[in-house]
Amino acid sequence: MSYKLFCLALLATAQPAMAADTAPASDTASPAVSAAAKRFGELYVPLDLGLESAVTGFDREFEPVIRRDPNVTALDQRYPGLIAAVGAAGRKTLVEAMRRELPGVQKRFAAFAATQMSDSELESANAYLASSAGRNLQRAMAETADTSGLRKEMAATGGVPQLDGDKLLAMMNPAALARLSKEDLTALIQFSATPAGKKFNASGGVFADRVASEMNGIIARIQPDIEQAVVTAITAHIGKK
Repeated sequence: MSYKLFCLALLATAQPAMAADTAPASDTASPAVSAAAKRFGELYVPLDLGLESAVTGFDREFEPVIRRDPNVTALDQRYPGLIAAVGAAGRKTLVEAMRRELPGVQKRFAAFAATQMSDSELESANAYLASSAGRNLQRAMAETADTSGLRKEMAATGGVPQLDGDKLLAMMNPAALARLSKEDLTALIQFSATPAGKKFNASGGVFADRVASEMNGIIARIQPDIEQAVVTAITAHIGKK
């Protein structure tokens, strides 16, 4: 139960509109990239927004999901505060894992983006993504991402779904555009009409596939940390009573 919960929180950090069973290549295998590509990786996979989205998703999903398990609720009744203690440990572990993982994702994504777009195209994309309009779009997408389909798949299969580009794109919520100001919408339309914007949009499918692969890898790698954090928190809390 706890592992599924952490995965759902993690999935909330995906950027479906900006847009494999094995983990991606290590950082050392990534070729050197240009400054434009490096910057693109940092903007496309923003560290601050990724961390914020992970915590928001965790806080939204944690208690409702974990209380569906009668064993957990029974323990919480016997040892009051157990769920809160596990939640605090889980949130801390999730943040630590994201801080550790996201810089590598940025580097690998930069190298991948360099195979899809030229430096001049990446520079144009960077100018948009770094603008207030670009940042507002990413935040709107993160805050409105629809993970209901993933929740249903988890409930039906009892396991954590493997992501792919189509699943990430399905999380794209039209409500994100409704949250943009007239100025932000105008900037998005203008960028999309440029050669770089057209190339960026045309690469959306392969970018989404790459993000999905990265997310699958992160989920697999942080599982031991999550399981250990939950066990440690439960043991420590019960030991205090």
